[in-house]
Amino acid sequence: MSEESQRNHDVDCNVCGAPTGSIHHPSCPVPTGEDVFLVDGDLLNILTNAMGKASMDYMKTKKEAEDTRIATTRYHQMQKDYLDMGRFCRAMFDVGLLIKAEDVVFFIENTNAFEPYYLIWMELNRPKEGDETWTMFKREVWNRIVERKDADGEQAEDTGNEV
Repeated sequence: MSEESQRNHDVDCNVCGAPTGSIHHPSCPVPTGEDVFLVDGDLLNILTNAMGKASMDYMKTKKEAEDTRIATTRYHQMQKDYLDMGRFCRAMFDVGLLIKAEDVVFFIENTNAFEPYYLIWMELNRPKEGDETWTMFKREVWNRIVERKDADGEQAEDTGNEV
């Protein structure tokens, strides 16, 4: 056999490019060991099917990676929120609103009851003791308690009890 005919005989797979006699790509429709010389119409169908399968495999892999990223992003956001609530709880403790363990348990179980204070805290850029806006935050928290505003922001009935 001449050198040129030997090169033509060792043709790579027309679909996946695997050398003759070697293992083809998993999506390649041409089984290992079979001739890769196909009729043009058949080749077009095989290429279309192979490209479709490879595209589906790629999209599945891409979606799994995105789902993982989304889960980690969600966890990261949950962690940030949890730490933010911890800093807010510390601020409420430092203000003197949460004194006993029961107060903290109530805070954890009923965080929505602290929403007005949380909004003030966020508006003042999450102050902590020693910050420039800390005194303002502390004053606003105690003003809301002394004024005894109910959940609707209306003045509650004065019962004569001291706060």
